[in-house]
Amino acid sequence: NYSHENAARYVIQGFVRTLSAPSQGLDLIASTWFTMQKYHGGEGNWWGLVDENLQPYPEYIAFQTMTRELLNTTYDRALNISGVEGYVFRPNAVQLNANASLANASTNEKTVLWATSGGAQVTFIGSQARVVQKDGTVQEIQDGGLGDLDGAANGQIRIQVGPSPIFVGPPGCTIGIQHIIAHANHWRTSDALYDRNKDGKVNIIDLMIVADMFGQPCNGQIPNS
Repeated sequence: NYSHENAARYVIQGFVRTLSAPSQGLDLIASTWFTMQKYHGGEGNWWGLVDENLQPYPEYIAFQTMTRELLNTTYDRALNISGVEGYVFRPNAVQLNANASLANASTNEKTVLWATSGGAQVTFIGSQARVVQKDGTVQEIQDGGLGDLDGAANGQIRIQVGPSPIFVGPPGCTIGIQHIIAHANHWRTSDALYDRNKDGKVNIIDLMIVADMFGQPCNGQIPNS
């Protein structure tokens, strides 16, 4: 049945499934959401990400959250956990990890997951985890702290997963002045880690690229030292 809640869930579910399609041998060229603005879909249903006054529906917020959380990432693998559907994304600078099966919050991976029936508890490896709901609400969880359902400082974090998609990854980070300074400190070197445009040298162009990303999620690929 159509509702803004179900549609907001499916915005994320549909797109991450699409992003995983090439690994399943499906040749999908593009994916889009129909429609952007409120549209009567028949049987009393109104589709769209925004209403007739361009005010956002929950679907729009979910789309915005997904875009922000998966920025500069690439699909890596499906999450193989009973009772859960999940997809793991890696920073673009990290190699594929197709043989891994564990959920991991200690690397820069981002996992998108939801329970397929009722609820489930999923354990992530790591001492900290950042959990983002589809409406953008963020919870930072420490191993053994509030939100870690196993209640023990044991290098793992157990979280509750429901039918609504969530994003789980490492502690939050946004690109700031420290990242620009780090690149400036490698001025005129050939350090590939700081060579944003991969032209063999670190110069003003690389600093401008980082500056243009100011305030965006780091996603583990922008060094700050």
